[in-house]
Amino acid sequence: MNCTICGSNLTEPVFSGKILTKYDAGYFYCRECGHLQTESPFWLKEAYESALTLNDTGIISRNTSLAAKVAPILYLLFGKNHTYLDWGAGYGLFVRLMRDIGFDFRWHDQYAQNLFARGFEYHQEKIELITCFEVFEHLPDPLVQLDEMLKIADTVLFSTELYSEKNIPGKQQDWHYFAPEHGQHISFFSIRTLEYIASKRNLNLVSNNRNLHLFSRKPLRHKTILRVLLSAHRLMLIPINEYVCRKMKSKTFNRFRTFGKNTVINE
Repeated sequence: MNCTICGSNLTEPVFSGKILTKYDAGYFYCRECGHLQTESPFWLKEAYESALTLNDTGIISRNTSLAAKVAPILYLLFGKNHTYLDWGAGYGLFVRLMRDIGFDFRWHDQYAQNLFARGFEYHQEKIELITCFEVFEHLPDPLVQLDEMLKIADTVLFSTELYSEKNIPGKQQDWHYFAPEHGQHISFFSIRTLEYIASKRNLNLVSNNRNLHLFSRKPLRHKTILRVLLSAHRLMLIPINEYVCRKMKSKTFNRFRTFGKNTVINE
């Protein structure tokens, strides 16, 4: 079993478990880069019969929490007037929330239907930064997707929960993030895995060492501030968010001009 991150054959089986409550699958740990992965995921077609799983009961709270964290990062460190892109945007809830604050966000997802951000799909605009939340753990070849993102923007802000190599899970029940009941989580990262990727792709890495991380080709002059913002609880960010919202102009209410069957959305 070669590692899908570093290509090494220095992987070793750590346990086997049931996927979708019926398929036996092995989990493998890579000694070279610290990546943890399932065997080749032959069950994915069945796992993605629905883009949103019944188990994802936290979709609303997760997106509102992420919006509260991301808004000050973008405003303070990247700028309020750039165009941003949410990759793997699902139904478009995060895009809608960020546009409500005032950021020019675009939507992109190969598999899900855009319900909340219709009219704001990505069409080759110049992108300052890509957000990518709860996607990397779904990918059979994470570096392929990362390289696609880096063709569009120099910076990727993403979420995925890290595991500790000091306490490698020994069975599925040891960590909720394996989520074998829906079968969509197949790639799992340690901080060493992210450091390996950054080194191989010549990227700067900032992480809160838990669940929020940033890769960038650009020099990051305010790493300490970024790390604090990535680590801060969303309730601690309330005063900053209030300041950001006062300074931004919300895009909730756009003006529409209709010409026959075509609708033009004006900012």
